[in-house]
Amino acid sequence: GFEENLGGSPAVYLASQARSDVSSTYTYVSGAKLAYLYAGQELNVQLLNQSDGVSSEQSKMMYGLAHKGSLMEKTLLTNLSYHKDTRQTLAAANKEVQVQMMAAGVKWVSAPYWVSFDYLDNQRTNMDKAGSSSAAAADKNSQVTSLILEGGYNIDNQWIPRVKIESSEGKLEDKNLATSTKTKYDGFAISCDYRPYKEDSFRYHVAVTQLTEKPETGNSLVSQHVVAGVRVLGDFLK
Repeated sequence: GFEENLGGSPAVYLASQARSDVSSTYTYVSGAKLAYLYAGQELNVQLLNQSDGVSSEQSKMMYGLAHKGSLMEKTLLTNLSYHKDTRQTLAAANKEVQVQMMAAGVKWVSAPYWVSFDYLDNQRTNMDKAGSSSAAAADKNSQVTSLILEGGYNIDNQWIPRVKIESSEGKLEDKNLATSTKTKYDGFAISCDYRPYKEDSFRYHVAVTQLTEKPETGNSLVSQHVVAGVRVLGDFLK
């Protein structure tokens, strides 16, 4: 999706639940990409190595397919992707952990305004099998879905206020216990960046975020944060 397309990770003051669900596992992986460019579009196929952090797993290559579209003189952008990751445990025979990640995004850019919408969906099957000697421990499935709406205004590439709204749902199914739970998340972030120099090497930023976690039973949990700081980029070894 487009969640990190403006300024990358340092500009994401409130990460969606779907992004948080995979960021720790797939942040840094090596691999290869084959891309075909045509009429301002890009279609690419990816093969990725996995993070082999569990000794009781046999890992396979992760693969992905993505399409980046550009329409109406680059004012309408699209982003579609699908990735699948499979792992086979040595501890619980015939139990594979399968992870699939799907994303669909659309972004309207009419300088100095922009607005984007993302649909993110992550699904895991047999998610607890790694390192377990019991095949029964494998029968847990999860799904995390996020809807993200973000918009902003770029004032001469110096002041950049923006607003982000998230609505997510997490599901966890335990086949052995025949239980299923759902948790909903509603969040927003209001932020502003200030770049005293038009180059993207130094900036001040401030943001206010709120995330409300709503379990099926029990009270809701509200998290509020204020972020203020300075970011400096530069080659200090010259």
